[in-house]
Amino acid sequence: MTRDAAGTLLGQTMGLVAVTAGLFAVGAYVGRNLAYQWGWLLFIAAFACLIGMNVATQRSEGLTVTLLFGFGLLIGLAVGSNAQLLRKRRSAGGLAGGRSDGAVHRRLRGRRLCDAPRPLGRSPASSSGP
Repeated sequence: MTRDAAGTLLGQTMGLVAVTAGLFAVGAYVGRNLAYQWGWLLFIAAFACLIGMNVATQRSEGLTVTLLFGFGLLIGLAVGSNAQLLRKRRSAGGLAGGRSDGAVHRRLRGRRLCDAPRPLGRSPASSSGP
């Protein structure tokens, strides 16, 4: 393969990736209000597009590209519909590192740090050992 042919192939590949990523973003935006049950059906349909791409690769380039774009849109819709689960769930609070108690936000008022936390180590006054 010559250098020019390799550059052309890379450019076409990156173009297909960019369009597919754009369709993913559009699908995620459009699917953000779908019920999460639709997400499972859309995931299965996106997987079917991948299987169809494998079959159609040897028969038709146009069909393969169409299935690739369909995959990007369907997987975006699926992720968008399931993202509402993340928006509705609350953090774990103090468990598992979550900070839903607002401890940091209570200390930040008026662009200055109020009630600064103590250092994690020993305080200098209590370091007088035996």
